[in-house]
Amino acid sequence: VAASLQPGVFFPAIFEAVQNSAVDSFYAANGYVEYALLTKLSIPNPKKHLRARHPGGLELETCYAAPAVVEQLESLLDDCAASGSVMELSEALPAHLTFADGALVLAKCHGAYAKGGVRLIADELLVSKAVLDKATQLITEREELRAREAAAAGGLMPTAAAIGDSDDEAVIISTGLSKKGKAMPAESAAGKGGKRSGGTKGKKGKKGRGDSSDDDDDDENDADFEAMLPRAGGRASKKANGGNGGGTAAKGKGGNVQPAASRDGGERTDERKGLAGVLCDKLDVIATHADLIAGALMPVLEEARAKAAREVQQAGAGVSKKRQQELQEKVQSEGAKLQMLVRAATSLESDTAAALEPGESAAICKALLTERCTDAAALLIESELLHQRADFGKAALATDADSRRAALAKLYDGAHKIALAKLWAAATSKSHTAASLEVFLTAFREGCEACSMLYTPLDKKREKTLVSNTRAALRASIENEIDPALVVTQCIELLYCELSGVLVFASKDTARPLLKALVATSLPAGALATIRELLDKAQPSDATKSHSDVAVLIASVRAIALTKEGRSGGES
Repeated sequence: VAASLQPGVFFPAIFEAVQNSAVDSFYAANGYVEYALLTKLSIPNPKKHLRARHPGGLELETCYAAPAVVEQLESLLDDCAASGSVMELSEALPAHLTFADGALVLAKCHGAYAKGGVRLIADELLVSKAVLDKATQLITEREELRAREAAAAGGLMPTAAAIGDSDDEAVIISTGLSKKGKAMPAESAAGKGGKRSGGTKGKKGKKGRGDSSDDDDDDENDADFEAMLPRAGGRASKKANGGNGGGTAAKGKGGNVQPAASRDGGERTDERKGLAGVLCDKLDVIATHADLIAGALMPVLEEARAKAAREVQQAGAGVSKKRQQELQEKVQSEGAKLQMLVRAATSLESDTAAALEPGESAAICKALLTERCTDAAALLIESELLHQRADFGKAALATDADSRRAALAKLYDGAHKIALAKLWAAATSKSHTAASLEVFLTAFREGCEACSMLYTPLDKKREKTLVSNTRAALRASIENEIDPALVVTQCIELLYCELSGVLVFASKDTARPLLKALVATSLPAGALATIRELLDKAQPSDATKSHSDVAVLIASVRAIALTKEGRSGGES
């Protein structure tokens, strides 16, 4: 009897023929044969047996498949990539194959899958590159929009470190200029929202920006000042486990896109649900597919969020740094002008030759406090807001007192807020005297020191340069000005520069007192009368004025201001 002897078992040849016929028939009819079938037929070492009988087939985890399985799957994957669609792996594979078998078949595929045109997500969803690219674009645009909206609303974007990018630090706004006028380095954030820590001492032992000591909070703070201080198996088991399985993201030949580890389960789940909703709507995919794509693209979302935050922060830091530099220049310039304006107002109040009434002196002091002084104080408040990255809603502070007071209240408690609150109290003082102006000037100097802004006492050379520059600016403005009220006020300011070498602040409330004080200068009475006449014509209540009369007076006043002949005789 023809037979074989295998490990102590006698197999008749006819029995082997029946075994082989059963296996070959099944394989030929179905394109695969399960190893379990060979085991039932008492065929030892099924994989070796099938390799010998059917060379070129695929040795999968649960079965031996014909090469045609790969060709069929490749065709489906190419169609998926070309149409920009998604499909479940279970739909692309023959029903008898498990997910583990499918992964092995995919590894043999060429074409679109090998080139990255289709990716396997969570071991169960095949997604074309076009869909993933569109989803990535949607995520990027969504995060950029959210970052811009948060910045526009005044909210602080999370720093890179706060969203998982530890290699990048938060953008910290620099603090203007140093005492020598050079850019100061950005300081590290500490405490609340970038509040500085560790003050340094500058010239004469004065405390610089960053000292949070409250030593300045003494008995000199009045009621107005204090009021501003604060207050592995088959598909069935795979789906039973949720379909979000592991695997390593492969580069090149497809691969399994794997979500990153969660830093906060609840927060991440909410983010994933929100993203899945967007993808379901924009990509026109079913909810379960959108959820799988969202889960796989969570690392993309985090990266897009970090990048958008950095870009907004860097753009904001660039704008803020530029604004800080502008504020430094304005504060330095305004500080010098205020010193001369206060000196002139003090001199006019005590000058008997000027013959000003107490009410007229008070009008000059009040105009300085309510306009020039409050504007100067607002520059320092805005500088500190930018440094602390506090929200004040606009690119610059509003000009009304309530907005500025509200901005001051947003500052963090400390020496900086104390100094600026004291400055604002001095600027809004109800006492309108030369002494009030001196108090403000002292508070302004202390505020500049607290905010690391440059404040330099005037010397003769700087006074001369400031008067010369102001004179040139006024002459250029008067030549082109046609508004009678502005012609008068600019003329008065220029005459003080020309005749007395001082700076004054002329406005509708101070024009008459300042014009009256010019009697003590060499300006002829006729010239004073001409300027006063134009001032009267500039009043809205003057119904007798005509355009021709006003034009003649403007020409006469312009000649008085710009020519020596006009100042000597009152006529051009």
